[in-house]
Amino acid sequence: MTNKKNSGFGESAQKFKRNDDPFAKTHDIEPRSSLLDTSQDGFEDTFTPTEAKEAAGNFIVTVGRAKSGKSTFHSTLFRYIETSGLFEYKLLADPKDLSMMRRMSIWRENWMERTNLTATPTRERDIHKISYQTSSVKGPKVPFGFNIVEISGELLEVLDGTNGEIKIPATIHNLLDNQDVKITLILMIDPETPRNDLLFKNLINYIAVHFPILAQNLPTVVLIPKPLLALEHLQKVDQSGKYDGLTSLSGSSKVDFLKSVSPGVLSHLRTLPKKNKLLMPLYVGQFSERPDSEGDGIEEYLVAPNFEDIKIVFNWLHKKYTGRNPGETWLGNVIKNLDAP
Repeated sequence: MTNKKNSGFGESAQKFKRNDDPFAKTHDIEPRSSLLDTSQDGFEDTFTPTEAKEAAGNFIVTVGRAKSGKSTFHSTLFRYIETSGLFEYKLLADPKDLSMMRRMSIWRENWMERTNLTATPTRERDIHKISYQTSSVKGPKVPFGFNIVEISGELLEVLDGTNGEIKIPATIHNLLDNQDVKITLILMIDPETPRNDLLFKNLINYIAVHFPILAQNLPTVVLIPKPLLALEHLQKVDQSGKYDGLTSLSGSSKVDFLKSVSPGVLSHLRTLPKKNKLLMPLYVGQFSERPDSEGDGIEEYLVAPNFEDIKIVFNWLHKKYTGRNPGETWLGNVIKNLDAP
Protein backbone atom coordinates (compact mmCIF):
# COMPACT_ATOMS: atom_id res chain seq x y z
CA MET A 1 0.00 0.00 0.00
CA THR A 2 1.36 3.41 -0.95
CA ASN A 3 1.58 6.05 1.76
CA LYS A 4 0.78 9.61 0.81
CA LYS A 5 2.20 12.58 2.74
CA ASN A 6 -0.14 15.58 2.49
CA SER A 7 0.23 18.61 2.63
CA GLY A 8 -15.67 34.00 29.02
CA PHE A 9 -13.07 34.97 30.58
CA GLY A 10 -12.61 36.89 33.76
CA GLU A 11 -13.75 40.36 34.64
CA SER A 12 -14.36 43.22 32.22
CA ALA A 13 -12.45 46.50 32.25
CA GLN A 14 -13.47 49.09 34.83
CA LYS A 15 -11.83 51.99 33.01
CA PHE A 16 -9.95 52.61 29.82
CA LYS A 17 -8.82 55.48 27.63
CA ARG A 18 -10.62 55.96 24.33
CA ASN A 19 -8.32 56.02 21.35
CA ASP A 20 -8.93 55.74 17.62
CA ASP A 21 -5.51 54.22 17.03
CA PRO A 22 -6.14 50.70 15.65
CA PHE A 23 -3.15 49.50 17.65
CA ALA A 24 -4.26 51.11 20.95
CA LYS A 25 -4.28 48.93 24.08
CA THR A 26 -5.76 49.12 27.55
CA HIS A 27 -3.78 48.21 30.66
CA ASP A 28 -6.67 48.10 33.11
CA ILE A 29 -7.29 44.36 33.01
CA GLU A 30 -5.75 42.03 35.54
CA PRO A 31 -6.76 38.50 34.49
CA ARG A 32 -6.98 35.75 37.04
CA SER A 33 -3.80 33.73 36.83
CA SER A 34 -5.90 30.62 36.25
CA LEU A 35 -6.83 32.03 32.83
CA LEU A 36 -3.24 32.08 31.65
CA ASP A 37 -1.60 28.97 30.31
CA THR A 38 2.14 28.95 31.07
CA SER A 39 2.78 25.39 29.95
CA GLN A 40 5.11 26.52 27.17
CA ASP A 41 7.60 27.78 29.78
CA GLY A 42 10.88 25.93 29.79
CA PHE A 43 10.96 25.01 26.11
CA GLU A 44 14.24 25.95 24.47
CA ASP A 45 14.00 28.58 21.69
CA THR A 46 10.41 29.48 22.69
CA PHE A 47 9.17 33.10 22.67
CA THR A 48 8.49 33.39 26.41
CA PRO A 49 5.93 35.41 28.43
CA THR A 50 8.75 37.58 29.82
CA GLU A 51 10.08 38.33 26.35
CA ALA A 52 6.57 39.23 25.18
CA LYS A 53 6.17 41.65 28.09
CA GLU A 54 9.47 43.37 27.21
CA ALA A 55 9.02 43.37 23.42
CA ALA A 56 8.57 46.39 21.14
CA GLY A 57 7.76 46.93 17.46
CA ASN A 58 5.42 45.47 14.86
CA PHE A 59 4.04 42.01 15.56
CA ILE A 60 2.12 39.73 13.22
CA VAL A 61 0.50 36.94 15.25
CA THR A 62 -0.60 33.91 13.24
CA VAL A 63 -3.32 31.72 14.74
CA GLY A 64 -4.61 28.40 13.47
CA ARG A 65 -4.95 24.76 14.37
CA ALA A 66 -2.26 22.21 13.66
CA LYS A 67 -1.65 21.78 9.90
CA SER A 68 -3.85 24.77 9.07
CA GLY A 69 -1.18 26.37 6.89
CA LYS A 70 0.61 28.73 9.30
CA SER A 71 4.08 27.64 8.22
CA THR A 72 3.07 27.60 4.56
CA PHE A 73 1.97 31.23 4.92
CA HIS A 74 5.20 32.25 6.65
CA SER A 75 7.45 30.37 4.26
CA THR A 76 5.66 31.77 1.20
CA LEU A 77 5.81 35.30 2.61
CA PHE A 78 9.56 35.15 3.16
CA ARG A 79 10.12 33.42 -0.17
CA TYR A 80 8.29 36.23 -1.96
CA ILE A 81 10.40 38.85 -0.18
CA GLU A 82 13.69 37.07 -0.81
CA THR A 83 13.22 35.84 -4.38
CA SER A 84 11.06 38.48 -6.10
CA GLY A 85 14.00 40.85 -6.57
CA LEU A 86 11.90 43.72 -5.23
CA PHE A 87 13.34 43.99 -1.74
CA GLU A 88 16.44 44.26 0.35
CA TYR A 89 16.03 42.18 3.49
CA LYS A 90 17.73 40.96 6.62
CA LEU A 91 16.98 38.70 9.54
CA LEU A 92 17.08 40.62 12.83
CA ALA A 93 18.49 37.88 15.02
CA ASP A 94 20.70 37.95 18.09
CA PRO A 95 23.91 36.11 17.12
CA LYS A 96 23.37 33.91 20.18
CA ASP A 97 19.85 32.98 19.04
CA LEU A 98 20.20 30.21 16.48
CA SER A 99 16.48 29.33 16.32
CA MET A 100 15.52 32.05 13.80
CA MET A 101 18.45 31.26 11.53
CA ARG A 102 17.74 27.53 11.78
CA ARG A 103 14.10 27.93 10.77
CA MET A 104 14.93 30.24 7.87
CA SER A 105 17.66 27.88 6.67
CA ILE A 106 15.27 24.93 6.63
CA TRP A 107 12.68 26.94 4.69
CA ARG A 108 15.26 28.10 2.17
CA GLU A 109 16.39 24.51 1.69
CA ASN A 110 12.75 23.52 1.16
CA TRP A 111 12.43 26.20 -1.53
CA MET A 112 15.41 24.80 -3.41
CA GLU A 113 14.21 21.21 -3.12
CA ARG A 114 10.55 22.19 -3.68
CA THR A 115 9.58 20.03 -0.72
CA ASN A 116 6.24 20.22 1.03
CA LEU A 117 5.79 23.66 2.60
CA THR A 118 3.96 22.17 5.58
CA ALA A 119 7.20 20.80 7.02
CA THR A 120 7.86 22.84 10.17
CA PRO A 121 10.99 22.79 12.32
CA THR A 122 9.16 23.13 15.63
CA ARG A 123 8.00 21.20 18.64
CA GLU A 124 4.29 20.90 19.21
CA ARG A 125 3.99 23.23 22.22
CA ASP A 126 6.18 26.12 21.13
CA ILE A 127 5.63 29.78 20.32
CA HIS A 128 8.25 31.02 17.87
CA LYS A 129 9.24 34.53 16.76
CA ILE A 130 11.09 35.58 13.62
CA SER A 131 12.27 39.20 13.44
CA TYR A 132 12.81 40.62 9.97
CA GLN A 133 13.30 43.88 8.07
CA THR A 134 12.73 44.80 4.44
CA SER A 135 12.97 47.85 2.21
CA SER A 136 12.16 48.33 -1.47
CA VAL A 137 14.91 48.15 -4.07
CA LYS A 138 13.18 50.88 -6.11
CA GLY A 139 11.61 54.09 -4.84
CA PRO A 140 11.84 55.32 -1.26
CA LYS A 141 13.66 52.83 0.94
CA VAL A 142 11.12 52.82 3.75
CA PRO A 143 12.30 50.23 6.29
CA PHE A 144 9.59 47.82 7.35
CA GLY A 145 10.56 45.85 10.42
CA PHE A 146 8.24 43.18 11.74
CA ASN A 147 8.08 40.13 13.98
CA ILE A 148 6.22 37.00 12.93
CA VAL A 149 4.82 35.01 15.86
CA GLU A 150 3.67 31.46 15.21
CA ILE A 151 1.74 29.61 17.91
CA SER A 152 1.67 25.83 17.69
CA GLY A 153 -1.75 24.32 17.11
CA GLU A 154 -1.44 22.11 20.17
CA LEU A 155 -0.71 25.05 22.45
CA LEU A 156 -3.82 26.83 21.17
CA GLU A 157 -6.06 23.93 22.14
CA VAL A 158 -6.26 25.44 25.65
CA LEU A 159 -8.62 28.02 24.11
CA ASP A 160 -11.11 25.33 23.10
CA GLY A 161 -12.36 24.61 26.59
CA THR A 162 -12.86 20.98 25.63
CA ASN A 163 -11.28 19.85 28.91
CA GLY A 164 -13.63 22.04 30.96
CA GLU A 165 -11.55 25.22 31.12
CA ILE A 166 -10.53 27.96 28.71
CA LYS A 167 -7.08 29.52 28.90
CA ILE A 168 -4.82 31.64 26.73
CA PRO A 169 -1.04 31.26 26.39
CA ALA A 170 0.59 33.75 28.78
CA THR A 171 2.92 34.92 26.02
CA ILE A 172 -0.03 36.02 23.90
CA HIS A 173 -1.76 37.81 26.80
CA ASN A 174 1.44 39.71 27.60
CA LEU A 175 1.87 40.67 23.96
CA LEU A 176 -1.71 41.97 23.78
CA ASP A 177 -1.13 43.94 27.00
CA ASN A 178 2.15 45.47 25.82
CA GLN A 179 1.80 49.17 24.91
CA ASP A 180 5.05 49.08 22.93
CA VAL A 181 3.89 46.63 20.27
CA LYS A 182 1.51 47.00 17.34
CA ILE A 183 -0.30 43.74 16.63
CA THR A 184 -1.98 42.39 13.54
CA LEU A 185 -3.88 39.13 13.90
CA ILE A 186 -3.74 36.51 11.14
CA LEU A 187 -6.45 33.82 11.33
CA MET A 188 -5.94 30.69 9.22
CA ILE A 189 -9.29 29.14 8.20
CA ASP A 190 -8.51 25.62 7.04
CA PRO A 191 -11.40 23.85 5.24
CA GLU A 192 -9.99 20.47 6.35
CA THR A 193 -9.78 21.43 10.03
CA PRO A 194 -12.93 21.10 12.18
CA ARG A 195 -13.95 23.43 15.01
CA ASN A 196 -12.36 26.54 13.50
CA ASP A 197 -15.04 28.81 14.92
CA LEU A 198 -14.69 27.60 18.52
CA LEU A 199 -10.98 28.41 18.66
CA PHE A 200 -11.19 31.81 16.98
CA LYS A 201 -14.40 32.90 18.73
CA ASN A 202 -12.90 32.14 22.15
CA LEU A 203 -9.79 34.15 21.26
CA ILE A 204 -11.87 37.08 19.98
CA ASN A 205 -14.04 36.98 23.13
CA TYR A 206 -10.97 36.96 25.36
CA ILE A 207 -9.55 40.03 23.63
CA ALA A 208 -12.95 41.78 23.81
CA VAL A 209 -13.20 41.20 27.58
CA HIS A 210 -9.63 42.03 28.55
CA PHE A 211 -8.70 44.56 25.85
CA PRO A 212 -11.98 46.19 24.73
CA ILE A 213 -10.42 49.13 22.87
CA LEU A 214 -7.98 46.89 21.05
CA ALA A 215 -10.81 44.52 20.11
CA GLN A 216 -12.70 47.31 18.34
CA ASN A 217 -9.80 48.13 16.03
CA LEU A 218 -7.42 45.17 16.02
CA PRO A 219 -6.18 44.75 12.43
CA THR A 220 -7.24 41.27 11.36
CA VAL A 221 -6.38 39.25 8.27
CA VAL A 222 -8.42 36.11 7.59
CA LEU A 223 -6.72 33.73 5.18
CA ILE A 224 -8.16 30.64 3.51
CA PRO A 225 -5.00 28.62 2.78
CA LYS A 226 -6.62 25.87 0.68
CA PRO A 227 -8.99 27.80 -1.58
CA LEU A 228 -9.79 24.95 -3.98
CA LEU A 229 -10.79 22.68 -1.09
CA ALA A 230 -12.83 25.55 0.34
CA LEU A 231 -14.65 25.84 -2.98
CA GLU A 232 -15.31 22.09 -2.98
CA HIS A 233 -16.75 22.45 0.52
CA LEU A 234 -19.16 25.13 -0.68
CA GLN A 235 -20.24 23.02 -3.63
CA LYS A 236 -20.99 20.08 -1.32
CA VAL A 237 -22.95 21.96 1.35
CA ASP A 238 -24.95 24.10 -1.08
CA GLN A 239 -27.53 22.23 -3.12
CA SER A 240 -28.67 25.17 -5.25
CA GLY A 241 -25.84 24.87 -7.76
CA LYS A 242 -24.81 28.46 -7.03
CA TYR A 243 -21.13 27.55 -6.96
CA ASP A 244 -21.09 25.00 -9.77
CA GLY A 245 -18.68 26.02 -12.48
CA LEU A 246 -16.59 28.28 -10.27
CA THR A 247 -12.86 27.65 -10.58
CA SER A 248 -11.61 30.01 -7.87
CA LEU A 249 -12.66 31.25 -4.46
CA SER A 250 -13.33 34.95 -4.92
CA GLY A 251 -15.93 37.65 -4.43
CA SER A 252 -18.99 36.52 -2.48
CA SER A 253 -17.88 32.88 -2.45
CA LYS A 254 -15.09 33.55 0.06
CA VAL A 255 -17.58 35.32 2.34
CA ASP A 256 -20.03 32.44 1.95
CA PHE A 257 -17.30 29.94 2.82
CA LEU A 258 -16.36 31.85 5.97
CA LYS A 259 -20.03 32.05 6.96
CA SER A 260 -20.31 28.29 6.51
CA VAL A 261 -17.30 27.21 8.57
CA SER A 262 -16.66 30.13 10.94
CA PRO A 263 -19.65 32.47 11.29
CA GLY A 264 -18.24 33.94 14.50
CA VAL A 265 -15.16 35.20 12.67
CA LEU A 266 -17.31 36.68 9.92
CA SER A 267 -19.44 38.50 12.51
CA HIS A 268 -16.28 39.89 14.10
CA LEU A 269 -14.90 41.09 10.76
CA ARG A 270 -18.12 42.97 10.10
CA THR A 271 -17.59 45.01 13.30
CA LEU A 272 -14.13 46.20 12.24
CA PRO A 273 -13.38 49.32 10.19
CA LYS A 274 -12.77 48.52 6.52
CA LYS A 275 -9.13 49.62 6.74
CA ASN A 276 -8.44 47.12 9.53
CA LYS A 277 -9.62 43.91 7.89
CA LEU A 278 -8.71 41.68 4.99
CA LEU A 279 -10.36 38.43 3.87
CA MET A 280 -8.83 36.47 1.04
CA PRO A 281 -7.78 33.04 -0.20
CA LEU A 282 -4.12 32.07 -0.11
CA TYR A 283 -3.15 30.23 -3.25
CA VAL A 284 0.60 29.51 -3.18
CA GLY A 285 1.14 27.66 -6.45
CA GLN A 286 0.79 24.45 -8.41
CA PHE A 287 1.60 21.13 -6.74
CA SER A 288 2.35 17.70 -8.15
CA GLU A 289 3.40 14.33 -6.71
CA ARG A 290 6.64 12.34 -6.65
CA PRO A 291 8.16 9.45 -4.68
CA ASP A 292 9.24 10.56 -1.23
CA SER A 293 12.85 10.50 -0.05
CA GLU A 294 12.34 7.18 1.74
CA GLY A 295 11.11 5.54 -1.44
CA ASP A 296 8.02 3.95 0.11
CA GLY A 297 5.43 6.67 -0.41
CA ILE A 298 4.29 9.71 -2.34
CA GLU A 299 4.85 13.35 -1.40
CA GLU A 300 3.54 16.61 -2.81
CA TYR A 301 5.99 19.12 -4.18
CA LEU A 302 5.61 22.66 -5.46
CA VAL A 303 5.99 22.75 -9.22
CA ALA A 304 5.54 26.50 -9.64
CA PRO A 305 5.09 29.06 -6.84
CA ASN A 306 2.45 31.75 -7.24
CA PHE A 307 2.96 35.00 -5.32
CA GLU A 308 -0.16 36.93 -6.39
CA ASP A 309 -2.06 36.38 -3.13
CA ILE A 310 0.93 36.69 -0.80
CA LYS A 311 1.87 39.97 -2.52
CA ILE A 312 -1.57 41.40 -1.65
CA VAL A 313 -1.17 40.32 1.97
CA PHE A 314 2.36 41.71 2.25
CA ASN A 315 1.40 45.04 0.67
CA TRP A 316 -1.58 45.30 3.04
CA LEU A 317 0.65 44.68 6.06
CA HIS A 318 3.31 47.07 4.75
CA LYS A 319 0.78 49.88 4.33
CA LYS A 320 -0.83 49.16 7.69
CA TYR A 321 2.48 49.61 9.49
CA THR A 322 4.29 52.19 7.33
CA GLY A 323 1.40 54.13 5.78
CA ARG A 324 2.34 53.34 2.18
CA ASN A 325 2.81 50.48 -0.26
CA PRO A 326 6.34 49.15 -0.89
CA GLY A 327 8.31 51.58 -3.06
CA GLU A 328 5.52 54.15 -3.08
CA THR A 329 6.46 57.82 -2.71
CA TRP A 330 4.74 60.11 -0.21
CA LEU A 331 3.15 62.08 -3.07
CA GLY A 332 2.00 58.91 -4.80
CA ASN A 333 0.33 57.77 -1.60
CA VAL A 334 -1.47 61.13 -1.24
CA ILE A 335 -2.71 61.02 -4.85
CA LYS A 336 -3.90 57.43 -4.47
CA ASN A 337 -5.84 58.33 -1.32
CA LEU A 338 -7.42 61.32 -3.08
CA ASP A 339 -8.52 59.08 -5.93
CA ALA A 340 -9.95 56.44 -3.59
CA PRO A 341 -13.77 56.29 -3.47
